[in-house]
Amino acid sequence: MKKNKKIQNFTVATITILFIMSCLLLFYFIEKEANIFIKTSVYLFHFGVSFLLIYFVVHKFSTLRKVPIFRNFQNENSQRTKTHSHKLLKLKRKKKKLVQKIHSYKKQRKKIQNRQRFHNDLYKSVQEGIAIIDENFTIQYCNQTMQQIFDNRKLIQTSFLSLFDTKNQKIIKAQLQQKGITTIYELVYQPINNEIKYFRIFTTPLKKTKWKKENSVCTILDITEEKIAKEELNNYKNHLEAIVQQRTEELVRTNDLLQIEIEEREAAEKIIREQKQSIEYQHNIVVEQKNQLKEHNLNLEVANAKIQESTRLKETFLTNMSHEIRTPLNAITGYANLLLTTDLSEKQFNYLRSLKHGASNLLVLINDILDLSKIEAGKMRLEKIDFNLNEILENFLDTISVKAKEKEIELTMNISFSEPNILKGDPYRLTQIMNNLVGNAIKFTPDKGFITIQIHLLEKKDKTYKIRFEIQDSGIGIAKEKQKVIFENFAQASVDTTRQFGGSGVGLSIVKQLVEMQNGEINLISDTGKGSLFWFEIVFEAGDYNYLNSSKIQENIRISKNSKLNILLVEDNPVNREIAIDTLLQHNENIKIDEAENGKIAVKKVLQGKYNLIIMDIQMPELDGYEATKIIRKKLPKPLSDTPILGMSAHAMQSEKDKCLQLGMNDYIAKPFEPALLFRKIAELTGTAEIVENKIEQKIVSEYKFINLKNLPSIYNQNESKRLKMLKMCNEHIPISLENLNLAFSTKDWKAVEKNAHSVKNLLYYLGLEEESKILKEIEHQAKEKP
Repeated sequence: MKKNKKIQNFTVATITILFIMSCLLLFYFIEKEANIFIKTSVYLFHFGVSFLLIYFVVHKFSTLRKVPIFRNFQNENSQRTKTHSHKLLKLKRKKKKLVQKIHSYKKQRKKIQNRQRFHNDLYKSVQEGIAIIDENFTIQYCNQTMQQIFDNRKLIQTSFLSLFDTKNQKIIKAQLQQKGITTIYELVYQPINNEIKYFRIFTTPLKKTKWKKENSVCTILDITEEKIAKEELNNYKNHLEAIVQQRTEELVRTNDLLQIEIEEREAAEKIIREQKQSIEYQHNIVVEQKNQLKEHNLNLEVANAKIQESTRLKETFLTNMSHEIRTPLNAITGYANLLLTTDLSEKQFNYLRSLKHGASNLLVLINDILDLSKIEAGKMRLEKIDFNLNEILENFLDTISVKAKEKEIELTMNISFSEPNILKGDPYRLTQIMNNLVGNAIKFTPDKGFITIQIHLLEKKDKTYKIRFEIQDSGIGIAKEKQKVIFENFAQASVDTTRQFGGSGVGLSIVKQLVEMQNGEINLISDTGKGSLFWFEIVFEAGDYNYLNSSKIQENIRISKNSKLNILLVEDNPVNREIAIDTLLQHNENIKIDEAENGKIAVKKVLQGKYNLIIMDIQMPELDGYEATKIIRKKLPKPLSDTPILGMSAHAMQSEKDKCLQLGMNDYIAKPFEPALLFRKIAELTGTAEIVENKIEQKIVSEYKFINLKNLPSIYNQNESKRLKMLKMCNEHIPISLENLNLAFSTKDWKAVEKNAHSVKNLLYYLGLEEESKILKEIEHQAKEKP
């Protein structure tokens, strides 16, 4: 109805507008007429017609509304409008609900993503490896830690059992098949790289539902460090128990000797009962603690931390003690070396040689303790360089034979092969092994016994050589029950052996570990009173024979006599300064040496003057050698900052040398130093090296052409330099020994006659003077029979 009314009003308005417009048009056309009557008549007529037209239109619309067809159309149109409005309202409501649902879904999805991210971060951060395993033992999911435990292998959709060996597969399969309970078990895992690991594994079954199969959660905890700490604690406990047992045995032995009896038996029994109750109480505590897994793990972690701290403190202590002992040793050996170059009587020479020998033994002991510490900490590093086997053995034999001669022990060495001669390995460690084994043989062999060293080539394969070293002696031997522990740390055959022969008990332990580090093997054959045979086998690589020429040149390098060097010696200890200065000046008087007591003074002097070399001590007051080197290298202008620096320290650890080189020093030498090594390093750093020919050897060759060296041990075969050294040694020792022999014969000192005849006869035999050697052997025999 409202719509019809609107149409009606619109029609009336339209007609009215048309009427007005027609009036204006009429007015425009009639304006030209002057007769007013005609104008008025036209206006009235026009008004009447318009009024009738409007009435007709309105009346017609009113009549039309009453027609049924029009009325139905109007009603349907109205009903349709209402229906559309209702549907539109429903659509608006549905849209609003849909928007709300979408918003709620987005919020829920964000929460799920955050929770998923949190769970992923949580799985990544945990120290345990976590895996979801289905009923077919296939890994459906695992975290990053689990992959790291198994060397970053791809684990998802692989068999969990395939990660372990057959023995462990059976254990794991049995544990996973136990339904409804959580199981905890431990096993040993050894991957391809042969590093043994210890795992503690927790398996927990998940509930089976209609949407998922029956799975299990497997958690792996790496307890290798815990096991190692526990083993170290047990070893430490056993060590303490052994010490207590040893002390108890000594107390019991002392008690038996003094024949002391315990009279207060009741008091003793009371103490025993109290101790027994205490032990039972402690046992109950231990049993109870076994059920508290978390507390047990925490205790192990604390113990492990204490062990690590103890190891660190021990290493620091050993390093500092090495420095404190090496400092006075440097003075002893330094002054001994200087005095040995002066004119001395025979007695003075022997005194100084014994002094230097004692200092060398102390240095060997210090090095053994440091080596043991490095091996235990896993910091021992082996060299792999070319070396001459015959030369190493010859130098070793020259050094060790001095000890053997003091006890009149017959020491012989035989190499059953001539090739290979040049090998690749660690010559220093080989000498250390030989020195320990042969040194022990000399120590435990009575006077006038024998020691035989045999070297055999067992196998040659792919440029590698398996060589066996045997050291046999006629010593006191080792009991069968002691042979199992003889290679352990601080182990001795017995307490009486330690008292009689001395020793620290670390030598054989180091030897065993050094041999095994070179993929070798060591063992012994011995019995009480029948001597011992120690043998070890090491595989060496073939060496480069070009090494021979370079090594010979390096041995004969020294500072050129014409070199006028200006050296700055930085050392806080006045004794060490004096030794270094005297040693250098004795070698070359043209060297000018300036002194500095610490690094601060050294930096100032470097700024003031031009030096060819700086010899820098490490541990000094005010400014140490490290900081002084940093300042010289980084803050001083060129060319002063490029001055060569030779580090010198009583710290003998490899880490010390590495640190010196890393900070900018050019080379490093440990105290106490060998003069020849110091001269060679100075010559190389200053560019003043010269190669010196051995004129003494040439002289010996010319003077002793008539001598036949066929009886020399095979170590000297096909080696001219070794023969020359042997001739030089004979040239020095035979005249002195013959003079001592004449003196002893004139004073009827038969023991001295026997000793000197014995030492000369072997040298004469080696020189091919067999008749003279037989005469001296007869003299030795007759002197032995004298009262």
